[in-house]
Amino acid sequence: MIQKFVFLSVFACLSVFGYSQEISTRFTQTAVIVEWNDSTFASVDHYEIERRTASTEFATIGLLLPDPTTGISVFSFKDKLTGGDERLYYRIRSFLTNGEVRESIITPVSLKDVQEGLVTITKSSQSDKVLLELPAANGSYVYRFYSVGGRLMTTGQSKADQTEVAVNDLPKGDYFVEAFHPQSGKRFYGHFTK
Repeated sequence: MIQKFVFLSVFACLSVFGYSQEISTRFTQTAVIVEWNDSTFASVDHYEIERRTASTEFATIGLLLPDPTTGISVFSFKDKLTGGDERLYYRIRSFLTNGEVRESIITPVSLKDVQEGLVTITKSSQSDKVLLELPAANGSYVYRFYSVGGRLMTTGQSKADQTEVAVNDLPKGDYFVEAFHPQSGKRFYGHFTK
């Protein structure tokens, strides 16, 4: 299977006292790949990969332990895409063996750059239902609704490109929708307010 990558020209570089660390991001249809090169990796105990949204603080989403015996100074971390904000921010924290902590420059990522398309969502003012409009495709879609905090709120399956979903059990607030088409591997995103 050939994977299609979308490359961004987003690079962040931190250079302090001879320390150089580049961060770049690229996408598959299901993940953001965060990559960096650290020429001082032999003095690093571990790396923490952190992510935040426009409305949250940075949180650690991964840990990487370099092996100085390999001589490999290029590292990557795969962050699986789920529903959430349309803009994410990444940074790498390097914890050195002498106790020093270094942070990379924050790298923004726009999910609009990776999405095949957006889910069109129509909210009925008379009922507690939303209409999901997806591209016509063979097979079914799996949809997931997430709260702004990233918590999975509901999931279901749609056998058609237009599906009404009852949202009366959801509390008032903002929601992000992810629709996955298993046959093609494509994901579609959208949001609505209840």
